[in-house]
Amino acid sequence: MAEAFGIAAGAVGFVSLLGQVNSGINKLRAIIHSAETAPDEIQSVARQLEFLFHIMQKTHDKTLSKIDPVLQHCQTNCDQIVKDLDDLNKILEAGSKANVRGKVSRIVAFRDWKEKVENLERSIQRAQLNLILLNSCHQDRVQWDQDSLIERFSASIAQALSQDRDQTASEGLWLTPSTRPSQSPSVSTQTDNRYVKHKFKLRRDCISRCCSCICHKTERTSGYFWALEYTLLPIFRRTCNRKSCNVAKYGGTFRLALSQLGIKRAAIIQLYIVTTPGKYSIRPAINFEEVVPYTSPGFVILWKLRHLMISFEDGREQLVNLYKTDRIRPDHVDPSGKSYIENLVMTPAGSPVERKYRYKLLELFMGEFEMTRGTETSTFLSRCAHWIGEAPHLELLEILLSLGFNAAEINIHDWPEPCSPDWFAPDIAEDPFFIEYLQLLCKDNQGFAEMSALHEAVLFESPDSVQKWILRFEKDQRNALGQTPLHLATMSPDHLRILIDAGYDLDARDNYGITPLMYAAATNQEEAVMMLIEAGSDLNATDFNWNRNFMYYAGLRQHWNLILKILNTIEKHIDRDAAENWARFATILFLVIFPDRLEISGVSLNQLLAKCGTVNFLYDARNDRRNRCLLHDIRSPAEFDALLANGFRLVDHVDSEGQSPLMAAADRCDSILVDRLLAYEADINRKDNFQRASLCYALQRREASFICYSTFRAMKTLRILLENNADVLTRDACRCPCSPEGCLPTIALQHNSWTIGRTRVPLWSLEWLSLVSEHKGESEAKITLLSFIRRAKHDEMGVTHVCCRREQSYLFQYASRKASPNERIDQILNEESLLIKDLESEMDRSTRKEYNALLEDWILHIKVSLDAACIKAARQETAYSVIRVRIKTNTNS
Repeated sequence: MAEAFGIAAGAVGFVSLLGQVNSGINKLRAIIHSAETAPDEIQSVARQLEFLFHIMQKTHDKTLSKIDPVLQHCQTNCDQIVKDLDDLNKILEAGSKANVRGKVSRIVAFRDWKEKVENLERSIQRAQLNLILLNSCHQDRVQWDQDSLIERFSASIAQALSQDRDQTASEGLWLTPSTRPSQSPSVSTQTDNRYVKHKFKLRRDCISRCCSCICHKTERTSGYFWALEYTLLPIFRRTCNRKSCNVAKYGGTFRLALSQLGIKRAAIIQLYIVTTPGKYSIRPAINFEEVVPYTSPGFVILWKLRHLMISFEDGREQLVNLYKTDRIRPDHVDPSGKSYIENLVMTPAGSPVERKYRYKLLELFMGEFEMTRGTETSTFLSRCAHWIGEAPHLELLEILLSLGFNAAEINIHDWPEPCSPDWFAPDIAEDPFFIEYLQLLCKDNQGFAEMSALHEAVLFESPDSVQKWILRFEKDQRNALGQTPLHLATMSPDHLRILIDAGYDLDARDNYGITPLMYAAATNQEEAVMMLIEAGSDLNATDFNWNRNFMYYAGLRQHWNLILKILNTIEKHIDRDAAENWARFATILFLVIFPDRLEISGVSLNQLLAKCGTVNFLYDARNDRRNRCLLHDIRSPAEFDALLANGFRLVDHVDSEGQSPLMAAADRCDSILVDRLLAYEADINRKDNFQRASLCYALQRREASFICYSTFRAMKTLRILLENNADVLTRDACRCPCSPEGCLPTIALQHNSWTIGRTRVPLWSLEWLSLVSEHKGESEAKITLLSFIRRAKHDEMGVTHVCCRREQSYLFQYASRKASPNERIDQILNEESLLIKDLESEMDRSTRKEYNALLEDWILHIKVSLDAACIKAARQETAYSVIRVRIKTNTNS
């Protein structure tokens, strides 16, 4: 009788709870409908409550006579739900009644519900799980429609998490594609697989993880014994750019090592202001940590190994001995706060030998010594990623993971820019957008770098799995690098097609403004490129930092065959004019920006020119040179022939600096091209805006030659110009007393701005005088020689030069100094008029001498200059460097 009474009481209590829950749901729905902008969290709670009500109804319809304690436990959970729901409805109802001032007031009315919603969600989840467990324990008596129930439960959880995963909840539940109910065996047929296993992911707020939003960006500066990390001032005035950011943190950290004072400690002073919705807190902290000097044995040995000063075997033996004697400990850091492992990876290892040493040292430190200090921070992972473009960053990460490295959250503010022009080899660097890098990190670390389940499905799962996950997530969700699933899918055409058909943004930009089309072009994914172009991707989109479009990325990575196919696709799917414009841009990339000097691309200039429509187009090149034609930048006779074959006519065209293609070829000392241009009647004596002719550029390049090969090329080019009647007496607009009528081209043989580490002795003047005498005669050679002598006397008398600031060069234009203003020149000439008068008297006496006598005087001057240079070199002991070749000899042979 008592048992029957207990069952009846339990049933009555459960029926009452059903009515109360149903009433609360109806009231909540009424409030939601009355508000114009009810938050998504309220909508989510309402859906979860409806599903809970469905489970409670199923439970009420069954006979539960033998499980009264379990039923009472479930009732306790449901009682708490009724209380939490009633509290929430009161707050919302009170806010709605106060709503008499329109839409803005209605939004404000929901400001106090957040904590209540979180409590209610936790109660609902506990009740759902308990009720499912209650019914599963009695499967033989309670026949559920399991497939429908579990599917609804999974959808509810996944939908709630997709809306709520970035909020400040303590835990979240993720369903992976491999554990979805649709792929699990039926519970009614296989009881061993009755419950679906879920992976749990700890979700933290933006204080404990490295948020990728702008309000968490910091600046770092450091010295030998100190470091400062602080929030940038402009961030205080900017709005956060990520919805998932729930905590803002402003302030800084100052670290000061006291080891230079003999104290083996470092002080770490922190002061931060932390803001959450409606709350502010100040968090000061002072910590001290033990440090060892830079000159401690362990760090000295490590430095020698990094610089290949000792063999690895010797260094390893010394490190092991230090470790055994406790002179190396896993927690050691230098005064800058870097551990042994951080010192190994802080700069890329350039040579294969150095990389081999470092990998072995990592195995020693992380394997045998079991060190982890320094690897726990997100900065360590960023340092490893910075190997990209300089060394194999993927190889380093694989080694670290094999040694047990557990990656922390990604610090996007310290992350290297993808496909950066600052890389040593951006054209051949592996994985330029870190897709494979993230794949390695996410393999055993679900949700790393804010990767959603859809991101991970694109990287790891089948197209069917991707198709099912699309329905559970909002479109274009981004990871920490700003990549959408479409960015990652460029590596898999099957996945890409599914996302395109689902309406994902074709022109979504990552943190650097790079679109999926740029990803596909840079990684030579031909099928993905064509798919995106045909789907309507914006071909003119450019990235944020460098203003580069998708074809620039393809050219940067030397994918010229892909570019040819792209041009065909553009012509087919857009129009011929657009294809011709893109072909001209590709031609500029091929010829000017990324020239194929080794001729390994498999594409010729002629193939690109054939698609340009006309080859007589102009463009603006780098270094502020505008209005150039293709002939300015060709590098071989074959390219010249290709231009002529396609109807090129601008042989004497000048750019914005007044420089012609012949001047450009002379500046490169391309003797063959110079000869070909002269055969096409290029103007050999044309002057640029600085009154310099082609001969001046060739002489200037000879003086700037650093190896014999360049010298021989320069001399050959000079001979060709002289044979074609180049004017050796052409003058520029110089007003300097060293050349009052203007400087001759030979000015470059005596003086130029690029003489660092070189002695200014005019030895090549003798070779030039010989060439002028041979091709132009003794009279012009004498005028040239007098210009040498005048300049030498000008220097000896200490007269100020006002001409040498006018030098220009294609290669060295940014190092050239600007010309002095005319007002300043007039002032100098007036102040030094007496010295200039004496110089004129000296030159009058020299002019009356014969050429051979002047030549003897000049040779004597060169000898004196050489003697003076030798004395100066001996005094400074730095003017000349001797290369000593170390040769090992076998004394036993």
